[in-house]
Amino acid sequence: MTLTDPEMTRFIMSVDDAVRLVIESAVLAQPGDVLITKMDAIRIADLAEVMVRSYAPVCGRQPGDLEIKVIGPKPGEKLYEELMNEEETRRSVELERYFVVRPALSPPGEKQAHYEGAVNQRVECPYNSANIPPLSQSEIAAFLKHNGLIEGH
Repeated sequence: MTLTDPEMTRFIMSVDDAVRLVIESAVLAQPGDVLITKMDAIRIADLAEVMVRSYAPVCGRQPGDLEIKVIGPKPGEKLYEELMNEEETRRSVELERYFVVRPALSPPGEKQAHYEGAVNQRVECPYNSANIPPLSQSEIAAFLKHNGLIEGH
């Protein structure tokens, strides 16, 4: 198995969470809003190790038989996934399960949007996978099992 960088992080979400985002976006969002789901982050190296441990026996192998080879990042590849940058934090609101990024330009005379159940009216930190503590390998395995992506062992 090849791995570009062991420190690379990404967000992870289930299909159920993706469907919930689409449905709740239609209800919660104001015109021009972007809703960003709060998600768990994972280190890609941890995901690779969990996958090797889970699938090696399925292939008649021992996990130690399979090598994870670091090949280095590809041109343009980022170490983390960024869903909200520093500039966007200034026009964002935090809800329980989402961040709402308001449009950069609002029509003249448009009043401030109100969001039921807002946790914070001001977001201080960009939302990227490097700013979120990553799941442990056991938590990644539990997530994958719960969502039917690997069999329980």
